[in-house]
Amino acid sequence: MLIKELQLKGWRSYSEEGISLKNLNKINLLIGPNNIGKSNLLKYLLSLRTIFPEGNDSWEEKDMSFFRINEEDRWLYNTQTVEFKVKLEGLPEHSFINRNQDEVKLQVSHNLKGKNSEFSMIEPTHLNEIKATIFWRHFVSNHIRFIGDVRGFFYDTAGNLDVHIDGKKILEYLLKKVDGEEDWIRNYEDKMSKWLKDILLEEQLVFEFIPDTHHPDFSITIIRGVEKEQIKLRPRQLGTGVAHLVLILTTLHACSHRKINIFLEEPEMNLHPHSVNTLTRIFKEDFPNHRFFIFTHSNVWLDQIDKEYSVYNFFKKEDGSTNCLNCTESRDYYPIFENLGIKPSQLLLSNFNIWIEGPSDRIYLNQWIKEYSKGSLIEGKHYSFIMYGGTNLSHYDLVFDNVINILSTGYNAAIICDSDLSKKRDTIKERVQKLKDRIAEKELEDYVMLWITEGREIENYIVKELFEQIFRTEFGKSYFKYKNKRVNLYFVEEGIGEVFEANFSYDDFFVKIYQFDKNEVRTQFKDYIKSEYDFENIISDLEKKRQGVLKDISKVEIAKAIVSKWNVTPNNMIYDLNQRMVQLVNKIEIANR
Repeated sequence: MLIKELQLKGWRSYSEEGISLKNLNKINLLIGPNNIGKSNLLKYLLSLRTIFPEGNDSWEEKDMSFFRINEEDRWLYNTQTVEFKVKLEGLPEHSFINRNQDEVKLQVSHNLKGKNSEFSMIEPTHLNEIKATIFWRHFVSNHIRFIGDVRGFFYDTAGNLDVHIDGKKILEYLLKKVDGEEDWIRNYEDKMSKWLKDILLEEQLVFEFIPDTHHPDFSITIIRGVEKEQIKLRPRQLGTGVAHLVLILTTLHACSHRKINIFLEEPEMNLHPHSVNTLTRIFKEDFPNHRFFIFTHSNVWLDQIDKEYSVYNFFKKEDGSTNCLNCTESRDYYPIFENLGIKPSQLLLSNFNIWIEGPSDRIYLNQWIKEYSKGSLIEGKHYSFIMYGGTNLSHYDLVFDNVINILSTGYNAAIICDSDLSKKRDTIKERVQKLKDRIAEKELEDYVMLWITEGREIENYIVKELFEQIFRTEFGKSYFKYKNKRVNLYFVEEGIGEVFEANFSYDDFFVKIYQFDKNEVRTQFKDYIKSEYDFENIISDLEKKRQGVLKDISKVEIAKAIVSKWNVTPNNMIYDLNQRMVQLVNKIEIANR
């Protein structure tokens, strides 16, 4: 029986509103910061195992209502009831359910006041409490497996490897298989040899179970080199990661004949990203009966997201309770972002995402955040940038529609857009207005900061004198070529006399600082000038060349030069920059509490 959806309320950090996991898939990733409450789900299921031990296949009637939970396990010691609901699919033939029934919905309520538990079946409703409890027992005992990290391994006093998996010693389990089930053991060894060979990138590898009654163990023989040298090792000699792989794969193979819900805590521990990728493929291809619930902090799992994945992002609400957002709907949009160089892990693992149009925006914002937070906020730790602009953005509206869908499943973000105002247009572009409307439609204003620049673009927040200074000292352009001749450029020492207004284009405005001498041009190109009309045409061509001078200079390099010389204070902020930075830094700080 596979879990199709579940809901848990009133348990530990889960309030009376609780958490809900729906649209479960082949691989389900549970993500979120440390100590956020992800593992409380696991701890609840483990508490059920205390009354429903593993491997109980009996459908015998027995009253289990005496099950108790500890009072300290309830939400803030306030709730009187802990409630767990689960919808199951893929039902076993030998059950109380009609064979035409595709799924069932179970519920258990633990009443702290009455000190009892009621196991029931919500759909269908024809089972009495005792039979419903038996169904519960069969589900918990036979269709849930827990695989911890490598700490599931330990060594006895003789130094032999012993493994506990979900309360069962796997070595003892394998010893029983040896007696009369040689074919099963041979198949197991062949499978393990293939899996480990692929994961460890070995050309030849042989895995064996050593059925010593007193000291059972595993061995791995690696065959390398032209001489086919054999290196025989025990898993512990190959490192913690290999021992962990043996633990995981042996457990999965031992229950591969059943529909099992597999709960794994950080299976990526001690594994190389290639090993995690290969392990994922093995999960999908070789264990069709299993549904995986993976508690992880790893970007490697997230960056493999496809149609067989669901993602659940756990976060803490203002009252301290744990909630989770179902990111499944957004999964379909990840390929679009992959084309823009954005990985799913960037969207889901960062505490705060800042969506920007280009790399120069990142340089300015990093400097401003540093100044306004007094250096306490650090990129990569407290916030991350995601770039949505550039020539890749051929379907701008489509991408922003999908950005909204992403934001709906993971709050704590800011989107920074150039208004692109100009002398010909005094209102924001249609695509930016659409984004603003979509945020309002999804009621995301309280979570997502939309910053539309008051000026044309982010460069309009920079004071004119600073631009003139860095162009004079660091980006002096001395000439360009025209008709194979060198046309000299001269820097306007007194600066540009005009005001750098909000709707001016940065490129078009500051290129005025570079000028050429018309008299010098007339002398240089006298062979091409037969009339004043020819001269005016040459001047027109040179003006077009001059207009492109700044486009030849990297905006990133200009931004680096600007921030190196700008002592950012509220006094030298223009337009709404001070107000916006206070707002942005405040949101980042809240997201990191």
